[in-house]
Amino acid sequence: MAASFADLEKKIELDLIALAGLNVLPYNSLTQHALRLADIGKMFAARSDVQGTYHCVRRIYEVVRIAGTKPHIRAEEEEDKLLQTLQCDIKTLRAKVLAEFAGKTEGDPEAGCALLSLRIPDILDILGDMDHYPTDAELVVDGQSIKVHCHFLCMLSPVFQACFSHDTRESMTGIIEITDFDLDVVQSVVDFCYGRQLDKPILHIVSMLRFADKYDIKCVTKKLGHYPSAHLNLDNFCIMARYAWDLEKDGLKEDCIQLYRRNLTELTLTSDFANLPIHIREDILRCAIALRQIDPVGK
Repeated sequence: MAASFADLEKKIELDLIALAGLNVLPYNSLTQHALRLADIGKMFAARSDVQGTYHCVRRIYEVVRIAGTKPHIRAEEEEDKLLQTLQCDIKTLRAKVLAEFAGKTEGDPEAGCALLSLRIPDILDILGDMDHYPTDAELVVDGQSIKVHCHFLCMLSPVFQACFSHDTRESMTGIIEITDFDLDVVQSVVDFCYGRQLDKPILHIVSMLRFADKYDIKCVTKKLGHYPSAHLNLDNFCIMARYAWDLEKDGLKEDCIQLYRRNLTELTLTSDFANLPIHIREDILRCAIALRQIDPVGK
């Protein structure tokens, strides 16, 4: 057995170099290998084989580190449970090593053994460090240009991808003309997709959602789609209703009908309600009347 922990550490460090070959294995194979190493380590510990035990501890740590670099699809709860299992096994095995070397080693047996949960960088982290990569496309609104990255735009939107993928003016010039939205709205959507901080009023967010719906930018509709219902009130009712019926947002339609039912007089006797398209007014009235017949005292 090694005379000190430092000697043991040097011996094991040489062996860990061989683990580089594990880089070719997928995530699931690596985690299963780590669990098998934990079982082997327990057998070494039962035989009071400190060197073998600590060898397994270090190998587990290295295998988990490699696994953390691999793409994988695993439920968060399942991954937490796996890491907890390995953490518990390492704690048990490490205790055996500490007991053997207590009071007679230099170095720290605990160094490098703890499993640390690493946050995988998301796309916004990556985009935040893209200043070195030049833009190569433009969205032109009211004669003003918004610089973007063509490939990123194509990733965001199948509509933009179609514009740049076929034999079109946009694919040849790298320029897409936006004629039915304000510059501020388009800029906000671009900023949001690039991960830039935004603070916007709810009606502006509704306009962003309209733009995202037209160009099928799902990251915007998924992240912001609940905002209209959450911020629906008497003041913005007619704008929200128009948005809900224009884009067939059934959940928001129902919320509008319920709000109208509770505030029928206040909402009906307004110029904004009178100026709604007739089919929207009729739908709201028809549904509100039907709900009242089903539940006369409902809220």
